[in-house]
Amino acid sequence: MLLVLGMHRSGTSAVAGTLARLGIDFTEHLIAPAEDNPRGFFEHADVWREDHALLEALGSDWDDPLPLPPDWLEAPATAQTAARLRHILERDFQGAGPFGIKDPRMCRLVPLWRQLLQSQGYAAQAALVIRPPAQVIASLIRRDALTPAQAAWMWLRHTVEAEAATRGLPRTVVPYERLLEDWQGEIDRMAQALALELPGRHDARVAADIAAFLAPELRHHRETVWPELDPTVLGWLQEVHAALSGDVIDTATLDTVAAMLARFDRSNTAAAALLRQTRLQGAQLRALLAEQQEGNAW
Repeated sequence: MLLVLGMHRSGTSAVAGTLARLGIDFTEHLIAPAEDNPRGFFEHADVWREDHALLEALGSDWDDPLPLPPDWLEAPATAQTAARLRHILERDFQGAGPFGIKDPRMCRLVPLWRQLLQSQGYAAQAALVIRPPAQVIASLIRRDALTPAQAAWMWLRHTVEAEAATRGLPRTVVPYERLLEDWQGEIDRMAQALALELPGRHDARVAADIAAFLAPELRHHRETVWPELDPTVLGWLQEVHAALSGDVIDTATLDTVAAMLARFDRSNTAAAALLRQTRLQGAQLRALLAEQQEGNAW
């Protein structure tokens, strides 16, 4: 089972869409394309729903920049979610495969997914999709009206947690820009690293379809100028991105950053509570504005 992992707006849909055309089965039960992603998300609808519901049950959400509760893996809500996900796997991911699952929320839930896949007899692999954080932050500011700080912390949480939780699995890093610039070379590198069987790799019609799918307009944000951020946070972003951009993952640097994040969390519990409240208020405001806009459309 190939897990396509990466922060929101990092190119995971482009990677999954390319792999789907080459023969990785993400199943037919996918959420519909949307205005902000018209070529499709390639996310299993029920898996998406369960991941989302679990984060909410844990007091979190997709845009939460804070750590999950330390005992979240043993929480009753997690056990209930695992039972439902097990049913989805048995229902929709049986047969020859090869299968793939993609949902950015899984970056924060990899420990659960590893336990679940192992218990069901799946051999898990991971593709860690990365994109320069300045571009991701710009995209989230535009699409979701997030603050630069919230988007930056989200990138750190998703990226650092996904990397740490996939250690020991067959895995590879997939830079979004490299996929767009040379999808064939990047796919060949990924297939070799993960021993992937890709039935459509040498089909000319598939290649033409992928070239159209990965059209240059996919890259909406090319920002290289950083937004105004706390210098410490900015340094962490740069260090993590650099640690994942070499030929070998720099786990020592990532461990150092993870330790500093944990130290920050322990010493800023009051600030964290305020930040979570601010995030919830922002989500409520965006929902209200969306309702008003929908009403005005009529």
